[in-house]
Amino acid sequence: MTRLFTAIDIPTAIQDSLHQLGREVRGARAVPADQLHLTLTFIGEVEDQRLQPIHQALAAIAATPFAIVLQGIGCFPPRGPARIIWAGVQAQPLLHRLHSLIEISLIPCGIAGEKRSYSPHITIARIKTPSGFDRSLLQHHAAFMTEEIPVKEFVLYSSRLTPQGAIHSMERRYPLTA
Repeated sequence: MTRLFTAIDIPTAIQDSLHQLGREVRGARAVPADQLHLTLTFIGEVEDQRLQPIHQALAAIAATPFAIVLQGIGCFPPRGPARIIWAGVQAQPLLHRLHSLIEISLIPCGIAGEKRSYSPHITIARIKTPSGFDRSLLQHHAAFMTEEIPVKEFVLYSSRLTPQGAIHSMERRYPLTA
């Protein structure tokens, strides 16, 4: 069994700045810089014999390249004890279209889409002790914004869970060439 997800990679300089921001969160574990990405779809655990059909389905996707801008810092859940700190993404219809195309392409592979609506974000820290989280950090970084990040491909990752967190490995890259 292999645990899979699709994502958009972000530039190293932005990964580094997001990692530094995650390290500012008291009582939290910052996501390592090299593990920061924008998840498109979580596929989940799949049997090895389903990998090739998944690769073929993803390779057949025709989507237009676009750009994204990261903007704002928030938390999940938005009320009550926070568990996740994230960087948001400015509204981008082509990002949502790519997400939908991926989900639709995976249906013949026996992979059902998410029940909840897609909320694009990059997880930057996981809070260990929610009661100690100071929400003023969110206000302090409310103006966070990156330059445009060109999106010319998406990536299929495998993920291995460890006590220190998930370890992601790139499986394949899929260019956007509509």
